[in-house]
This record gives sequence, structure tokens and C-alpha cells, in this order.
Amino acid sequence: MPAFEIQQVADERTFCIRHIRDLLWQTPVAGGLMISNNFHANRRVAFGPDPEVSFRHLDGVLITSDEPRSVADLLRAEHAFRTLINLLGDCQLEVQEIHANANVAGGPGDVECYDARVAAAFATREDAKVGIAPVSYVDVAADFSAVLQRWFDLHDRLGPIGNLYLLGKQNRYLDLQNIFLGLIQGLERYHRSFHGGVFMLPEQYAADVRPVLYAAIPDELDESLRDRLRSAIRFGYDYSLRRRLRELVLLLPETPTFAEAKNPALVAQTVDTRNCLVHQLEPGNMHVLIGADLHHAINI
Repeated sequence: MPAFEIQQVADERTFCIRHIRDLLWQTPVAGGLMISNNFHANRRVAFGPDPEVSFRHLDGVLITSDEPRSVADLLRAEHAFRTLINLLGDCQLEVQEIHANANVAGGPGDVECYDARVAAAFATREDAKVGIAPVSYVDVAADFSAVLQRWFDLHDRLGPIGNLYLLGKQNRYLDLQNIFLGLIQGLERYHRSFHGGVFMLPEQYAADVRPVLYAAIPDELDESLRDRLRSAIRFGYDYSLRRRLRELVLLLPETPTFAEAKNPALVAQTVDTRNCLVHQLEPGNMHVLIGADLHHAINI
């Protein structure tokens, strides 16, 4: 949404510039916090041989609490909010500065918790692309408070998924293999958080199955191999990546847009590629995605 409104006055040589940003939303969220939009606006006038008038608007978020909170609580809330905006805007915004304030009589003033010096290494991160963001504020303005509340209610489950997705989607410092692994971890975490994905309860497995399998490992095997087998058995109740991906693609609509993602061959290639990258397996008869094929799979 625009921060300034520019109008030309009748004499055609004068323009009126008005700051039009106001309180857009104010929402209570999980954890006893109140979140609202905030901003800082100023203007600068320069005289001399090169006269100039400039206006600046910086968007922010205001997080308040009726009870004293630690700075860590506020930083976690800010990160949760920023993750949501990054997902809606297909961007990866970086913090310029964070200030905390104990709003009580005789209390300290603003405490600078984070400033541009910390973010210098991330100065090239992308802002939201105005006009082409997947979901603009205008699209969700009427329901933004409900969206924000729901996001914070589910953030313990959704936050790590968003972080892994953004790691692969937006981090320009990673190569294709790292991007691929970040996206695959995000898919695994999503399935585990919202679809379970276990053959039996971990407690039941630990009590009834794991001891039997441990006891079946021959004593004469090399100790390092025995440790490897115990490691494989430890989480035997958990679904494999292959099964998780198969279940996820079944949830996709039967439309041409998702036809390629639902291709069983792509699922098999995705699993083979993850296994080779993570476990350093020899490709052999496995179908490993590399180069342009890997780039294409990431974008699917």
C-alpha cells in the first residue's frame, strides 16, 4: 500500500505530498502479545546549488505486552511475523533495527537490540515485489487479523517448515544441492506436523518392537556395524521420505498444473537424489537429479 499521496495543485507547478499511512491493523496473538503495524516517516529539504526535497517511509511492526517480557520473547515474535510476510510476499526481508522499551514511569528508554550493522551481510536480500507478490496486503486486508492470529496459533508447527522453505527458496548464497535439501526437509516437516506419518506410536515401538530387533543383531558382527543397525532400527516406526512424498502428492488437485509433481518417476528421483546427497551413496542404478534437471525439480 502506498505511503504517500501526490497531488498536483491548480497552478500546475506545485505538488502536494501527503503521508497517508495510518494504523492498518492491531491484533492480539498467542502468547499474550499485541501486534500492530508501525512506521517512521520523515522529509529532508536541501538548499544550495542542488536543491532537493526527499521523503522517506520505513515500515515496521509494534509488539506490545501488558506484562514484562524478555527481549528474546519479542525477537521470537518478530521473527514469526516476518516469516509470514516472507511467505505471502515471496521475499526475504531483513531487519534494519529493533528497539525494546519498558513503558513504565521511571523505566529505561529505548534499548537498541539490533541495528543495521548486524544485517550488513544480508543487504542484498529481496524485498517483496510490488504488484507481483503471491499475496498482497490488499488481497488479505479484510482478514489479515484472522490470518495473523491463526499463523501464531500454529507457528510452533508451521514456523520450522517456513524456515526450511525460505532457506531453499530465497537464499542466494546456496547452490542447487543445498536448496534442494532445504525444500525436501520442509516437505518432510510439513507432513510430520500435519499428517503424522508413523506406523505405530513411538512409545509402543520402544516397548514392544525395538528391544526384539536389537536382540536379533548377531553378536559376532563388527561393533561399528552393530551401531549402524541399531541406529537404523531406532526410528523404525517413522515413515520413509518416499511414503511421505507419495501421500503429499495425492493431496494435490488433479489439474495440469500439478501433473508433473504427481509423476511417480519424479518422486523416485527426488528420493534417490536426497539419499545420495545426505548419505554419500554411490549413484549406481539410482536416478539422481543433477544440473538443469535438479533446477527444474526444485521449481516444480
